[in-house]
Amino acid sequence: MKTPVAGINISKDKLIVYFQGKFYEFPNDKQGFEEVMPRGCKVGIKSTGVYHVNLAKYEVRVINPLVIKKFKDFRGKKSDKNDAKKLAELVVNM
Repeated sequence: MKTPVAGINISKDKLIVYFQGKFYEFPNDKQGFEEVMPRGCKVGIKSTGVYHVNLAKYEVRVINPLVIKKFKDFRGKKSDKNDAKKLAELVVNM
């Protein structure tokens, strides 16, 4: 069985999560996303300073924004949901 993968667009106040074909939005704290994502889930995030500390129990891939720029069609239509989905796609291809 493959390890589940999520892409998360992180900001100071909220997380936009793309997981198993669905989008979720949570406050940037530990309560919400733990109900959706299982332990051991691979998570792709952009480098955002310290805003990802609540994700410590997951296998986090911090992706350099320069790599993201080179990922084909990453910035088609700019939105938090699109960014979360593309981050998940990057992790699958790593």
